[in-house]
Amino acid sequence: MEKNYKILKMHRISKNILIALSGLIVLWIVPAVVRAQESKPNIILFFVDDNVVETMEAGGLCPNIDKLADRGVSFMRAYTPHGVCGPSRFSVLSGRYMSRCISETQVIPESRIHGSAGIGGLTIEGQRFIWSGSLLSEEWNAGKLMQHGGYKTFFTGKVHHHMQSAPVDEKLEQGAKDDPWKAQELMRRRLQASGWDWAEALSKGNLTNHARTTGGIEAGNHNPEWRAQATIDFIEKNKAGPFFCYIAENLMHMPHPGIDIDLPSRIAFDGIVFDEDFDVMPSRASVWERLEAAGHKGNKNFAGLLWLDDMIGAIVNRLEELDLRKNTVIAFIQDNGHHWDGKNTVYEGGIHVSPAIISWPAGIKDPGRECHQLVSSIDFIPSFMELGGIEKPEDCILDGVSLVPLLRGVDKPVRESVYAEMGHSRAIVTPRWKYLAYRVPESRQYTEEEKVLYQEWAKKHPPDIGKGINMRPGHMQNSNVGGIPASYLFHKEHYFDADQLYDLNTDPSELKNLADDPVYAEILGDMKEKLREYCLDLPGIFAEFKTLVECPDEFRALLTKAQKEPMQPISTKRRISN
Repeated sequence: MEKNYKILKMHRISKNILIALSGLIVLWIVPAVVRAQESKPNIILFFVDDNVVETMEAGGLCPNIDKLADRGVSFMRAYTPHGVCGPSRFSVLSGRYMSRCISETQVIPESRIHGSAGIGGLTIEGQRFIWSGSLLSEEWNAGKLMQHGGYKTFFTGKVHHHMQSAPVDEKLEQGAKDDPWKAQELMRRRLQASGWDWAEALSKGNLTNHARTTGGIEAGNHNPEWRAQATIDFIEKNKAGPFFCYIAENLMHMPHPGIDIDLPSRIAFDGIVFDEDFDVMPSRASVWERLEAAGHKGNKNFAGLLWLDDMIGAIVNRLEELDLRKNTVIAFIQDNGHHWDGKNTVYEGGIHVSPAIISWPAGIKDPGRECHQLVSSIDFIPSFMELGGIEKPEDCILDGVSLVPLLRGVDKPVRESVYAEMGHSRAIVTPRWKYLAYRVPESRQYTEEEKVLYQEWAKKHPPDIGKGINMRPGHMQNSNVGGIPASYLFHKEHYFDADQLYDLNTDPSELKNLADDPVYAEILGDMKEKLREYCLDLPGIFAEFKTLVECPDEFRALLTKAQKEPMQPISTKRRISN
């Protein structure tokens, strides 16, 4: 600074002029900083759980969600790549397909495995069985990417074991087994190590998994009020922005929200009980009153939706009060579908999750419109990154595409197809056609011992229950030997067909398989080729669509070694190759 001052003095610039120039520079820089901050919108992602869009479709009340749609775009052809909660969260948080999961269950080849333990992994043949597996703390995720772009990040809700691999204090880990507040701190610290500045009101998974009781009250209780208050607290502390909030509310997953809503709001989950009830949302009693006034007295499903809607409304209303709503992007999408018992499958009932909504008063062209272009939940992160001006790190893989052109009003496809994978099946959806491939590797077929178990099971049930299913594994491997998947009952005419082709224009519920009709042979061939293109780009094999020969050398070596070990056809436990 001294050197610069001498130079200025040499040029006979007076101190007063220098001060004046400094003032002008400050006046120029400050608005520039403000403009830079305003150009980065705040972003909130509501990732809702189970039956929300189905209940909306049934006529449930959701005035605040409706307002999001009025000020945004409703995507009517929205999909999730995986028809169940854990993998769908992997994808929305990472922007990647579950096939790219690198947690232990997905990278260690397994020997023979019984269906009841068939929760995911890598088969001995090298085929991914999409179900279990977590997004690791060290990987790029939504929090890290947004933080990388200058955002403050917040996580609340269902963690589902994602981003929980970071090392923590051993005493805290031990204490978390018995102390619910330490369990919260344990999850929080691991999330903070994974790119999230703050996290609160966290649940490990589904609330039905929580076993603690407090004062005789079961601990798996919904508490959207806690999450609404935590989110609002974070927003108020970071209102200068930009901020990114991920809100993974457990509603409307089990336990049934229509029961929990009658409990005091001070009772949370995991045995946590607050001193006072929350007052951040309309009272729980008023939910029933509003439903009755609308002619839906006692409808428990509608009560769960309206309760969730109240949480969304509390957060949005606070944004309005802080004058932040205009430049805040609010995205809303469900984790998986529930139509026609399609959960756990790649049938439309499991992966079609419309409407998904992106609402942004400052940036949506023609708000209130519907968009019928294909979109996937993996597209949300690339969209947020573009809106925030965030460059993709070189070592980050993203399978999604940005939806920003659709927000700006460009009515052209951003993708020609969407891809989905679940268990033993893979699917491709185009604007009109749907192709589903069902391929069960030899190691996942039932053993002779398991067939005996099925025969014992069949003796205890009416003879027609198992008709048609025999001992064939379902798309998600039957949960019990001889058990019948709910999706089979709806799709039983073609459930076990290896190749399935549907015209979604005329058959959206997929009741007529056209794959064997020679009239559609060319379309079938085209759809198979599209699926092959996706498979070639993803790790692992999938039957004839990507063979072991087409995999990297190191993967082939891993499988070759594992395949030399003896197969262990047992039906009570899972065996992993060394």
